[in-house]
Amino acid sequence: MLVAVAMVISAEFLKRKKVDDSTWHKFSSDIQVIGHRGCSLNAPENTLASVQEASRLGVNAVEFDLSFSSDNEPIIFHDLVFDRTTDGKGPIRSLTWKEIQQLNASCKYTGPGNYPEQKVPHLRDMLKECKRLRLKAFIDLKGATAPILTAKVLLQLSQEFPDLHEWVAVCSFFPHNLFAVKWYLPQMFSILIYRSRALTHIGDYVYIPFNNIFKKYAFPLIFCLKF
Repeated sequence: MLVAVAMVISAEFLKRKKVDDSTWHKFSSDIQVIGHRGCSLNAPENTLASVQEASRLGVNAVEFDLSFSSDNEPIIFHDLVFDRTTDGKGPIRSLTWKEIQQLNASCKYTGPGNYPEQKVPHLRDMLKECKRLRLKAFIDLKGATAPILTAKVLLQLSQEFPDLHEWVAVCSFFPHNLFAVKWYLPQMFSILIYRSRALTHIGDYVYIPFNNIFKKYAFPLIFCLKF
């Protein structure tokens, strides 16, 4: 019963926050290819060089991942830890933005091209580069992302980029991230991504086992209402 009530409330909320279809058509009509993490096969993923390479190849939209430093600065990074793509180690929430700026985000890149040293970008710098290159941007809000903090950061950036909602959309596997953004920025496009068992995903290859009906329905509901 509680699940049904929550679903009705959530549906009504999203309906009231829904962006006009013609506006979405204007946003999406010219998008043919979206670069994943910039252009992650041809340049170090989630870096300024990666979106520059995407633009050079003729892509007109890119996706990248939003996370936060220990001092709550918005950074562009996919994993929960630094180890795979940088010369840093440990959780991304263990370092301040100043410390993250010292990391090399291209040192483990093995693809084509020469990228001797790339930095982990700040969200503001990534948006500036996308706007300069006239790229549409899809910001992937990861499960670990703080929904209210994310929404407030985007609200602040919308003052710096008044047309932000015309070329940026947010996407996530987790509804609570999108609900929070729509609460603060109803004009922002939001996209719910789906994959099997996404709502029970708590880390790389770690899933919450479902042993009974309560866990199956209550856990996703908690995510929806989390923010």
